[in-house]
Amino acid sequence: MLLKSSPEVICDMMYQDVCRILRMFGVRCALIAEDWRILREAVEHGALVLTDDTALAARLREYGVRVLAGRERIPLLRAVFKKLGRAPVFPGLCVHCGGTLTKIAPGYWRCNQCGHLYWRGSHYKKILKLLEAVRRG
Repeated sequence: MLLKSSPEVICDMMYQDVCRILRMFGVRCALIAEDWRILREAVEHGALVLTDDTALAARLREYGVRVLAGRERIPLLRAVFKKLGRAPVFPGLCVHCGGTLTKIAPGYWRCNQCGHLYWRGSHYKKILKLLEAVRRG
């Protein structure tokens, strides 16, 4: 899924979960399946690419695109934020579409783009623990 604004990070389909986390922590992240589109978008927007596809990674590097890979989630997220030169924020962006969130009541946010509703549910503490683990790096 492409964002309405330029992506900072592009994930191939192997990194769907990481893409959602990056959006949750405020990164404009696009999830793209086709190699040719990943290459085009990365070059056009200067985006960092997350892929385990070694052939694609080599081709991207030929065009000067920054590439990261790794299946350990916390170190990978830390590396992304280091490359971006900033810390994660929460709540960040809509995990579904990358739209901005607006607080509509205490503990409730709505996506300005797709309308998805977020609230402080049982998963909230897990998210805060993940955020803290990424920030510690």
